[in-house]
Amino acid sequence: MNELFQDPVFLLIFVFVAGGFLAALTRILRIRLTGIKTVATVVGLAEHDDFDGDGMKRTIEVFVSYQTEDGRFIEGTLSNPSWQFSIGNQIRIRYDKDDPEHPVYTGKA
Repeated sequence: MNELFQDPVFLLIFVFVAGGFLAALTRILRIRLTGIKTVATVVGLAEHDDFDGDGMKRTIEVFVSYQTEDGRFIEGTLSNPSWQFSIGNQIRIRYDKDDPEHPVYTGKA
């Protein structure tokens, strides 16, 4: 393993992947803590099969519709949620007012 960390190409890839993971995690945590709360309705579901180094991986997207606090109606996407949804479910979300199309699921309504 030590030899890998001496390879500049590996280090560059490692830093890029780790940085992307940390940025996504930071965004989710920030929205969970400070995002605007609302209730959304599940309006669609999509499953995608992707291949990665470990084989086939299923990705689930949940499409939700909700009204922002300034009155706009938004259709946003939850990616790979940890809970199983059905169309018509009412759920609690939080969203960033500057990026409302990418809300974060916070629980059942």
